[in-house]
Amino acid sequence: MTTEGAPDIAVSEAKGLDSHDVIRDAALKAILESDGAPISEHDEEDGDADRKFSGPCQWKAFCNRAAAGSATLSCVIDFAYADIGGLNLKGNARQLERMYCFHDPHTGNPEELLVVVHVHTTEKWGDRRKQQSGRQLQRFTSVNARHAHMGAVNFKQEYKKFHVVPKNKELCSSWRTLPEEHIIWIPKDGQNVPTVPSLDREHSSWYASVGQVIAAGE
Repeated sequence: MTTEGAPDIAVSEAKGLDSHDVIRDAALKAILESDGAPISEHDEEDGDADRKFSGPCQWKAFCNRAAAGSATLSCVIDFAYADIGGLNLKGNARQLERMYCFHDPHTGNPEELLVVVHVHTTEKWGDRRKQQSGRQLQRFTSVNARHAHMGAVNFKQEYKKFHVVPKNKELCSSWRTLPEEHIIWIPKDGQNVPTVPSLDREHSSWYASVGQVIAAGE
């Protein structure tokens, strides 16, 4: 479903969660209201909030809850990533970024707090309509996570994100110039396990944890 007044954002409701319309609407507001622009165009490292992913233990605990079903999907939001200040992609050449919004009772009241996981892909924004809405994605490049807090009116995402993968410094800093096969990974291959970029093989457990979240989200 494409939102009114926001042609560069597409929202899919979580199956079987009709009773969570309030959470779904709140998640949509989180993307529309945060930072006044598409979230991923600025890799902010400053700012503060009452809660944020404090490190690996908190992230992996959330992944386990998502896999077990105690942290439940609210909705999935696709939007265009331009990489302002880097690739400066335009129009349909921009990349599709997917945002998974979770209700995690362990983290807080869903009317006050959401867990949001941003997943970058190499899929072109202009190609998104070639497949049916709600399609699964396969070719990912990086993942970050943060919380969205309810403010006076709408949700606002934390500026400071927790960078999940990749971990390799070259992948993090030079991904724009590396061959595509060096930066892409797939959550599940033919053996139902995640692939890992060759430069990041020592961090395979991180990709396994991301695979848990994507499986819960898809």
